[in-house]
Amino acid sequence: MQRRVWCVLGSVVAVALALSARTARAEGPGVDDCLGILQSVQDGGLSMDLNNSCDRSLSCALSWTLKCEDAKGKVTQSIPGNTRVTIARADSKTVLGSADACKAAAGWEIDRVTWSCSPVK
Repeated sequence: MQRRVWCVLGSVVAVALALSARTARAEGPGVDDCLGILQSVQDGGLSMDLNNSCDRSLSCALSWTLKCEDAKGKVTQSIPGNTRVTIARADSKTVLGSADACKAAAGWEIDRVTWSCSPVK
């Protein structure tokens, strides 16, 4: 069985634009100035590497949608996923948006990836 894997670039661009649009300049650089997020497709899902170069810890909420597809590419099931992580200053965390729920399907896609991070007080 061949798996067809999609990572929607549009969601990455949209989220990157949303992050850069947010500013918290009153207290110095905002989260968008010191948080890097890299997504990569793996056999088991979508890996999201969060790199915090801020001088403070961050609390982040991530969400996504897993779509299982049949052999013709038709979506047969949509499953929301989400998690919360705290990333210490100058540290990184990896979150996996798992595709395990689509093991019996011909393919899968993870899209609608969003995240929101704020300084831990």
